[in-house]
Amino acid sequence: MDSVGRGGSRIFVLPVIRGLVSEAEEVERAIEETKPDALGICVSKEELRTLGTLGNQEAEPSSAHEEAYMKGLQKFGDVRKPPPCYSECIAVARRLRVPCMAVDMNEHLYTEAYCNFVSVVDVMKQTRDSRALLGKEFKAQSPGDFVLEFDSYVNRHRGFERLEQERERYIALRLSKMAGKWSRVLSLIEVERADGVLKHLELLLPL
Repeated sequence: MDSVGRGGSRIFVLPVIRGLVSEAEEVERAIEETKPDALGICVSKEELRTLGTLGNQEAEPSSAHEEAYMKGLQKFGDVRKPPPCYSECIAVARRLRVPCMAVDMNEHLYTEAYCNFVSVVDVMKQTRDSRALLGKEFKAQSPGDFVLEFDSYVNRHRGFERLEQERERYIALRLSKMAGKWSRVLSLIEVERADGVLKHLELLLPL
């Protein structure tokens, strides 16, 4: 877990693996260790509302992409949807009465960014790749390496790569605004985006 701060504010960045059940313990441990005034999780405000109503209710994969991700991740442990890292964060936040904020793009902003960065050719290439995902063999030997390898494969076309970079910039901006309101912020950022978010935060909130 890394942290970035300025003045009396500090943002802790906990990289998390979406779907892996064992991540819930890591989240609880991080909250206990950092004692945050607020929590930021890498979902949209619409997703946060949904997560808040689902509780322990399990959901099925919503796409072939998500199905392939969960199937590949099962090699490293039990997998569940909604992601236990986020469900646990919301549950602990409620118990401790700590604000829990969505820091990713909302649906409108994501759609706008998608249209700006992703071309028709990018979509056609990713659609072609998606057909092969369920049968693809990944080389990763750890869950962290798997999610990075999976992300590198599905977002390797330029438009999708730029879209994810824009998400990282936006998430860092949202966290920096949280740091202006709370002195200790713990953010849960998916492993795939954590390094990019940290780089932006270091520019916004230098050590």
